[in-house]
Amino acid sequence: MMSKFRVKYSDHPDAVYQTKPKDIVAFERATGLSSLAAFATGEPRLEHLWLMAHCCAKRVDGAGRTDFPEFDDWLDGMEDVSVLDADAEDDPGPLGSSPASGI
Repeated sequence: MMSKFRVKYSDHPDAVYQTKPKDIVAFERATGLSSLAAFATGEPRLEHLWLMAHCCAKRVDGAGRTDFPEFDDWLDGMEDVSVLDADAEDDPGPLGSSPASGI
């Protein structure tokens, strides 16, 4: 599962994050689930999508920081997550255009 997530934040600019192996490992360690099993059905739990996006955001935005919010606190500032194709442009258009967005 190598994809991108576009995150709309309420408290700072939106961001696009590319999933990397480190994010997948962090997700699997946090959940105890294989990422393949968690996302294989095509209808993953929103919590799993959001946790994977958090893992990506923490790697990118939290690098070198000790104050990056843990998942539940991060959710407070997150308004929406769109799943993008790994080859998608970083600015895919309006939020909500992805099937996984706004559910």
